[in-house]
This record gives sequence, structure tokens and C-alpha cells, in this order.
Amino acid sequence: MPRGGKRSGAGRKAKAQPIDLGHGNSQDTKDAAAEILEALNRPAPKAGEPAEPYEIQKFRLIDDDPDKSLDLRRWLYDKRDGKAPQKVKLDGNVNLIARRERIREMLARLAGTAGS
Repeated sequence: MPRGGKRSGAGRKAKAQPIDLGHGNSQDTKDAAAEILEALNRPAPKAGEPAEPYEIQKFRLIDDDPDKSLDLRRWLYDKRDGKAPQKVKLDGNVNLIARRERIREMLARLAGTAGS
């Protein structure tokens, strides 16, 4: 259904949808990201050579933009390798050693009652 005025092509244009590599850390997602990175690391095909798939051409256009290249590569590496661990800052009175000792005592008590 057209949106906008009377003229053809008038009105707001639909927003382009990003290419979906999947969600999470499935092997398909990792393989797709690895394939795209491998293609971006190769030189672009010259005239007369077989053309790349459409998706690779689109990723190459994004990669050629200096403002977006780093974000694209970071996103693809995160998809391929998994997101890097982040530091967690604990505030307040958190005594992890005491909790660990208490858990060990409880497990030892449970193991002692299970053997009886």
C-alpha cells in the first residue's frame, strides 16, 4: 500500500532492514560471520571475475565506509568468536570467601548425611 502523496514514490521511504545473522551463539551464526569476514579480508573481485554474492557486496559497501568499518568488524568478530567477557564491579559488603566456605560446609554436611 503506497504511503504519502499522489505522486508515485512520494512519502517516507521504508527503512532498510539489516541482514539477520541469527541470534545467540549458534554454529550457523558463527559460520556465517566467519564466511563474511573471510570474504571482506580478500580483495574485491575485479571486472570480468565472478561477482560476489549480494550479501557480501552489501557488507563490503558498509566496510568501505571509514565511519562504520570498525563497528561492522567488531560486530562480526563478536558474532564469530562470542562477545568478550566484561568486568563486573561489585559495590558494597560482598564477602565471597565467607560464602564459599559456607557452601563447602553445607555440601560436606549433605555428603555426610547421604552416606548414612
